[in-house]
Amino acid sequence: ICIRKHHFKFKYRQYCPIISAMKKLLTLFLTVFFLFGTVSCAPEQNFEEGIFDPDFQKGFFVSNINGTTGNFPGMLTYNGTCFDPYWRVAQWWCKYDLAAAQESFSNGFYEYRDQEKVLSVNPDRGEIYLELDGRAVYGETPRREGENWPSLLLDQYFGTNLYLHQLEALFVCIDFKIECIEDFMNGLAQENLHSAQFQWITTVQDLNPNSYGYKDYFWFGLPFFDYRYEFPRAFESQDVGKEDSTGKYSLFLAGNEFMEKPVTVGNRVTVRFDILPYLKSAFEKTQQKGYMQHSTYENLALGAFNIGWEITGIYRAGVRIYDMSVEMHGGKNET
Repeated sequence: ICIRKHHFKFKYRQYCPIISAMKKLLTLFLTVFFLFGTVSCAPEQNFEEGIFDPDFQKGFFVSNINGTTGNFPGMLTYNGTCFDPYWRVAQWWCKYDLAAAQESFSNGFYEYRDQEKVLSVNPDRGEIYLELDGRAVYGETPRREGENWPSLLLDQYFGTNLYLHQLEALFVCIDFKIECIEDFMNGLAQENLHSAQFQWITTVQDLNPNSYGYKDYFWFGLPFFDYRYEFPRAFESQDVGKEDSTGKYSLFLAGNEFMEKPVTVGNRVTVRFDILPYLKSAFEKTQQKGYMQHSTYENLALGAFNIGWEITGIYRAGVRIYDMSVEMHGGKNET
């Protein structure tokens, strides 16, 4: 039950019969309310949360800057108050190390800033701001085909052992606002090479240890913002384009498949979208392309996810995330 406490101040005579009658009625109403307790300000939440530490209260591990090697040697600890994070900050192919940034604190926000990135987080509210400036990496020279690009991502493994076939629904929920986007390409942008993209991506993985396809996976993504387009476009391809690409198959929905309006700078956006039926069709397409031939849908679960910026051109971009959730409905954990 969600109850807001309001404090009302009345001016009345102590023995006013009208006020006395009103007080009796109010007492009766409150007695019935608390006895039966069926009134709620929100629908019943019958789901398992897939995200550990959604408010970022345990801090962050921080990756190195030399590609997606899986190493996270640094930490952001809120002035040394947390040492066992679930979240990881991935700063792949950046020039500066955010773990070496000076920490500051103001108005509930811990801020970490270097010459190309800003991470500002309020662990009491579960609010976080991510900013990445491509000028630090590219200077004035646009990225060429095959070159790496910088990322600033939040990353973690899912906190569940549920298989997809056990679920009735799987909602990705996010409340966010693009706060800034600046273009420094000077008219040299190529559509197939340069953009600033804010997106949510997960691995869909064979997690049955008895399967011949154990640990094999494909990528599935929800692109919220792509500087090139009003709505981000659907995308299907092998993960290629830089030296640390995984070679796995990737499938991204078009933005207008899960958002009614395009995302624009300064406007707050809320998305709640059931990806479960799309994951099944994505797996079928993945197998049709020759991938994951030793896996079945019954062995699939969500592996790990990331959300944040990938900057493939000379752009500065910032996003504020107010809330984030992955709702796993109707499942029964078999492990």
